[in-house]
Amino acid sequence: MAEMRKLIEDKVKKYVPEDQQDESAEFTGTEMISISDLMFKYADRTDMCYYYMGIIASIGFGGALPGFTLFFGEMIDSMG
Repeated sequence: MAEMRKLIEDKVKKYVPEDQQDESAEFTGTEMISISDLMFKYADRTDMCYYYMGIIASIGFGGALPGFTLFFGEMIDSMG
């Protein structure tokens, strides 16, 4: 176990990440990109339309359950 630890420590001391960088790699830096750039880099108008329609539909469906509970709650209260 001690031999393995010494071997690993030697390898770590000799490791230089800059030597192994691929110059033809697409991502070489650490600059930050925005979430909109990440999501819509290859999107066209149709994709954007689907995205915004999905947001509107999710708001509508998400509000439906609380709306029904209020409606049926008032209806049950009016019966009693």
